[in-house]
Amino acid sequence: NGDSNELAFIVYEKRITFKKGEFLHMGEVRRKETIRAMVSLGVKPEDIIFLGYPDFGTLEIFTKYWGTVVPYKSLFARVSKVSYPYIGDSILKDIKKIILDFKPTKIFVSHPADVNRDHRALYLFLQVALWDLEGNIEPPEIFPYIVHVVRWPIPRGYHPELELKVPDSLTNVGIEWRNLELTEEELKIKRNTIAFYKSQIEYSPRYLFTFARKNELFGDFPAIKLKTQISEKPLWQDLEAYQNPEIDPEHKKDTESSVTPDIAYAIMDNKLLIRLQLRKKIEKDIGVSVFLIGYSKKTNFSDITKLYIQIDTLGVHVKDKKQLIDAKDVEFEAQDHTLILKVP
Repeated sequence: NGDSNELAFIVYEKRITFKKGEFLHMGEVRRKETIRAMVSLGVKPEDIIFLGYPDFGTLEIFTKYWGTVVPYKSLFARVSKVSYPYIGDSILKDIKKIILDFKPTKIFVSHPADVNRDHRALYLFLQVALWDLEGNIEPPEIFPYIVHVVRWPIPRGYHPELELKVPDSLTNVGIEWRNLELTEEELKIKRNTIAFYKSQIEYSPRYLFTFARKNELFGDFPAIKLKTQISEKPLWQDLEAYQNPEIDPEHKKDTESSVTPDIAYAIMDNKLLIRLQLRKKIEKDIGVSVFLIGYSKKTNFSDITKLYIQIDTLGVHVKDKKQLIDAKDVEFEAQDHTLILKVP
């Protein structure tokens, strides 16, 4: 419901507060704005569902809060439950129930590369829900859309004559982008709909209108299917090979003269290898953090290991959800700007 955006609250209400009830009030303001905007598009109020999970908290819940744990407590509103406690099991159950009830053929969802943590989390929860529901519904088509990317779109403000272009940071990273051209009437409707979100517009008047442009962009990362190998050197597989099917990952040259992808994977000696290209050498940086979360049809997702791996000058530190675990079997190699992580 957007209850934890303190800056938006201060600008909209013209005062500073740290009271729990005030932030819940802000979430209610946002909820009413959303209903008015959706009704203007022809959606019935009874078809709009608000799950009420914590603003700024859902990625934390996805990576740490599962099973019989003390529920997550929201940052500003300081509550730990809606109908169900703030744990991943509740969110996953709610999303699956909605999908089973509605049986969508298309799902529009925030993008996994969005810098907003809640936007990333929603995509991840959706993917797990769809894997769990395989065989129970017709697979819907997924349309991930970008909202928050650093310095994008530029220029800010309402420019209906311009198109939304793929952010520079998301070109050539394996995403197959799809473009939808809008008619003048559709563009006008979108601009008028954005105007309903007054509490968000007030603290950043030009930002939301930046998205009322002549097209919409949708795109997703492809799945990389790794092959177990027995060899002396890892056979790296990356997203480029899956964006360009004519590239055979088994015969793709990985020479010093070629452009090394930001991230690549391999399976070797019963270990998953992850190769990362870093902007800075690890010795000069704070470190690198990696979430590695598995999935299996045979195991309840709540019970599956959810690794949080931190690599810094002191070595490797590993948690499973919130529990610190032995990191002796996790190895890493760091050389210049390249980091290779090896996980059993």
